Amino acid sequence: MLECADYYAKLEMNVYMLEWFVPNGYYNRYYTHLHNDKNRIPEPVDDTQILQWKRQTEVEISKRGLMFHDIGHGWIARPFGFPCNNSVSDSFDLFRYTEDQKSVLAMIDGKRDFFKGLPLNTNVCMSQPAVRETMAQEVANYAENHKNIDYLHVWLSDGAKNHCECEECRKMRPSDWYMMIMNRIDEVLTERGLDTRIVFIAYLDTIFAPEQVTIKNPERFSLLYAPITRSYTASITEDTVAPPVQPYVRNNWERPTDSGATLAYLRNWQKVWPGAAFSYEYHFWRHQFLDPGGLALARRLYEDVRSLRFAGLDGYVQDGSQRSGFPNAFPAYIYAETLMNRDCDFESVKADYFAHIYGPDWKQAAQLLQQISDTFDFAYMEGERSADQSTPPTTIRTESAG
Repeated sequence: MLECADYYAKLEMNVYMLEWFVPNGYYNRYYTHLHNDKNRIPEPVDDTQILQWKRQTEVEISKRGLMFHDIGHGWIARPFGFPCNNSVSDSFDLFRYTEDQKSVLAMIDGKRDFFKGLPLNTNVCMSQPAVRETMAQEVANYAENHKNIDYLHVWLSDGAKNHCECEECRKMRPSDWYMMIMNRIDEVLTERGLDTRIVFIAYLDTIFAPEQVTIKNPERFSLLYAPITRSYTASITEDTVAPPVQPYVRNNWERPTDSGATLAYLRNWQKVWPGAAFSYEYHFWRHQFLDPGGLALARRLYEDVRSLRFAGLDGYVQDGSQRSGFPNAFPAYIYAETLMNRDCDFESVKADYFAHIYGPDWKQAAQLLQQISDTFDFAYMEGERSADQSTPPTTIRTESAG
């Protein structure tokens, strides 16, 4: 983590985000060697150590003048005393919570309970004024005690299609209730004299823009557009047609995948949001592992960054692995270079990068990696192309996504 903070600053990037209050899931997956315990001895670490590591990383981020973005998910759990971290080793007694304590949870199929047993993935009943107030006060408390944060991300649950179905919540879209929470957060922060920038997210159910409620103080906020369900085999271009978005049906909608649909939902948000907006992307999350040669992903990053101007977005934050240097770090390098200069030439940047890391034989290395990328067809690896033409691509994609 410390090396990455240094490395990304050297690439002339200007933002670093750390997710979660205590990011124990990420660290525990690595140090317990969750999927490799036969070859590596587990090295469990506790939350105190992990929080110390997070604070150390924050210091290194600050030293380099990077803008520090923090938290994201957890605000629908922490304010109400529920576990809000993302550790696979977190265990808690679902039955120790009373019905009164669970009264703040979203009602699904007539019952208020944890969605699939996970508080972090459970939404709350946002139509309850007390719920909105509790969340706003908790955000303000955190902002007051962590003034090193440049942008504080306040997201909802990490689960989809599980918003409250009570009679009151049904009166507006989840995004409308979400905007009410944002407005109350702004009021509380203003009352306390805090200038913390807040980031709200269009993600899963909230890709559907609000219809009735808007942000009262745009100067306080930034929109984070997170098209996690998009296809990574194509980019938005000036020729991309944005079709009408599907009608919103609570907890029953189809995930948009193609670039036109991705653009359509963004355009709807831009109709009601006049302020700063940037994208939360996933190239370095699971998609980098589907391109062993790295060059298909590098090309997608190059084209995606160049599309920012047309999309009307101000930049990117990446959700991804910190181990993104195999077989080399060219995808990260072309990503940073294009963010600095969208008119840079892909082949020229590649030649310069490869010549520096592979020396006189760089062309041979480039050809080999291109052959690997072509052989491991990225569209096939993504589940969008099948050798069996009778298998619909959507079926492949659903199975590949688990």
